[in-house]
Amino acid sequence: MSEASTTFANDLVELERLGRVIDEFARREALPPQVAFDLQLAANEIFTNIVQHGFADNGRHEIVVRLVADAGEVALEIEDDGRPFDPTNVPTPRLDVPLAERAVGGLGVHLARRVTDAMEYRRNAERNIVRMRKRLAKGMEITEVRREGVVVLRPRGRLDASNVGTLAARLRGAIEAGERRFVLEAAQLAYVDSAGLQALLVAAKALEPLAGRIVLATLQEPVRRIVEIAGLSSVFTVFSTESDAVAALR
Repeated sequence: MSEASTTFANDLVELERLGRVIDEFARREALPPQVAFDLQLAANEIFTNIVQHGFADNGRHEIVVRLVADAGEVALEIEDDGRPFDPTNVPTPRLDVPLAERAVGGLGVHLARRVTDAMEYRRNAERNIVRMRKRLAKGMEITEVRREGVVVLRPRGRLDASNVGTLAARLRGAIEAGERRFVLEAAQLAYVDSAGLQALLVAAKALEPLAGRIVLATLQEPVRRIVEIAGLSSVFTVFSTESDAVAALR
C-alpha cells in the first residue's frame, strides 16, 4: 500500500498545487492516464466546493487530501473542518431539460460522483471526510526488479488497450528518472495487442537518443508471433532467458 497526505489552505489558488500533488502520485504509482484524469477532476470539484461553500467565516482553514493506492484501487480522501455537508445526498441535476430550465449549479459534485466508482461521507470530530474510490483495470500486474543496473519489468496477464497506460506510465517515469536499460520479461504475459506494442515502441524511441535500450525476454509463442507479425523483431532483440537479456545490457 502506498499513501500520500498533503495539507492545503482553503484558497482556490491551491488548485494548482493540488494538481501537481495528484500528478506526482499518479506518476509514482504508474496509474493509467484516465485514472489520473478522473482523480484530478474529482479532487478539483470537491475541493472547490469546500472552499466556496464550506466555511461560515473568512478565516484560514486547512483541507487535508489523502491518496492511497492499494489492491486494485485508488482512494481519494478530502477532509475539512467546515459546516456539515454530505455530497452523497446531493440530488442528481436534471440534464435532459431545455436550456432555460437547466440549473446553473450542482455539476461539480455530479461530475465527481460519475468519474469515481464510489463516494462515501462521514462526519467525525466536527470534520467532514469525503472518500472516493477508483478501481484499477484488472488483467495485468507488473513486478519490477533491478538486476545489475538493469530495470526488469515482469508483466503478468493481458497487456491491451484497457490497461496499457500502466506500463506506459511505468516506462515513462523510469526514463524521466534516469533509467536507460530495460528488460521486458514476458514469461507470464499471455496476451498483447497493438496498444501494448505501441507503448514499447514509444519507450524505445525515447531511449534511442539517450543511448538507452529496451529488450524482450522469454516470450510465449503467441506473443512472439504477434511481435514478428508487427515487424518488431527487428526493433527489439528477443532473448530466451532473463539472465541473457540482463547480461546483454550490462
